[in-house]
Amino acid sequence: MMRKPIIIVLLAGFLAGCVTQGSYGKYGNFTETLPATYSAQMVDDTVNRLSALYPPANTRFTLQQQPLDPFGADLIGKLRERGYAVKEPLPQPGQTQAKGDEVPQPVPGTDLRYVVDQLGASQYLVTVRVGSQSLSRAYRAAANRLTPDGYWVRKE
Repeated sequence: MMRKPIIIVLLAGFLAGCVTQGSYGKYGNFTETLPATYSAQMVDDTVNRLSALYPPANTRFTLQQQPLDPFGADLIGKLRERGYAVKEPLPQPGQTQAKGDEVPQPVPGTDLRYVVDQLGASQYLVTVRVGSQSLSRAYRAAANRLTPDGYWVRKE
């Protein structure tokens, strides 16, 4: 019984090492159906962990992908609420920008990327890359609740 969580944590750590960086990697939300409550809980957990490692008001993040999913949009909002400066990429050609939206000015900052993936029918993995480091955590959904399936794994 105790082996299952340990195996999942080790799997999450292994998968964190598989995330590539640069233009060759794919980032974003790859879950087919992620309930909004689960997404919000994962965002809160992610922001809490980032806050413990990177002090707000002293850290600037430069998002390296378009936040086209609810997780990404919520993550950016929560980071800004905590006091982080977050620069979003400019919309790609073909994407519309709402009237009145200002074009973000260049802000030097630490690169930030995220991946949300589904490992099984009720298992999810969140990986956040901050610069060259990655943070990963697995989650399990059971009885309409999402619970962490281990500790955060940090790869430097």
